[in-house]
Amino acid sequence: WYLDLDDLERCVDEGLTFTAEHGFRSHAYNLEVHRNLLAMRRGRWTVAETGLRALIDQLDDPGMLEVYSVPPLARLRTRRDADDTPLPTPPSTFSSGISQLSKNSG
Repeated sequence: WYLDLDDLERCVDEGLTFTAEHGFRSHAYNLEVHRNLLAMRRGRWTVAETGLRALIDQLDDPGMLEVYSVPPLARLRTRRDADDTPLPTPPSTFSSGISQLSKNSG
């Protein structure tokens, strides 16, 4: 099984540049999650936890995008035997997350 993590990092960086230039904020969120998953894979757990928490906290209600960030954060915190800091509550609706993304992208 072959996995070139440096190549993956380059692809994520290029994707983030593209999404920033073209205003694809929801795709940028997903790529940022993957950047943090890569940090987890490389054993940089503090970086990954900080990055995932920042992604979750940046929006009032990221809606369905939280599906990409909360589970890896929960797994990481479980592996690290994290304190009792609560995970984010589930979003109330998908549309409010999209609405928040629209506000933040402009």
